Amino acid sequence: MADLMIASVYDALKDAGASEEKARAAAVDVAGHDNRLASMERKLDGVADRLGRKLDAIDAKLDQLAANLSARIDNLETKLDGLSQRMNIQFGLLVAMFTAILVRSFI
Repeated sequence: MADLMIASVYDALKDAGASEEKARAAAVDVAGHDNRLASMERKLDGVADRLGRKLDAIDAKLDQLAANLSARIDNLETKLDGLSQRMNIQFGLLVAMFTAILVRSFI
C-alpha cells in the first residue's frame, strides 16, 4: 500500500533543503496526522449529533413534566378554593350559632 503524502509539505521541505527521504517521510507523517484529525472531527460530529438528539429528548420530557406539574397545581388550587369556601361557610355557621347562644343566654 502506497503511503499518502501532502505534496505541498513535501515541496516546501524540499525547497527548504531537506533530503528527498526526509521530505517524503515528513509529508507522509503530516498526511497521517491530517487523516487522524479528520477522523476525529467526524467522530466528534457524530457525538455532537447524538448529544443534540439527547438534549432535544430531555427538553421534550421537561416540557411534558412541566405541563403535568402545572395541571396538578391547577387541580390543587381548585381543591383549595373549594375547601376555603367550605371553611368560610362553616365559620359563618359557627359565628351564627355562637351569636344565637349568646342572644339566647341573655334573653
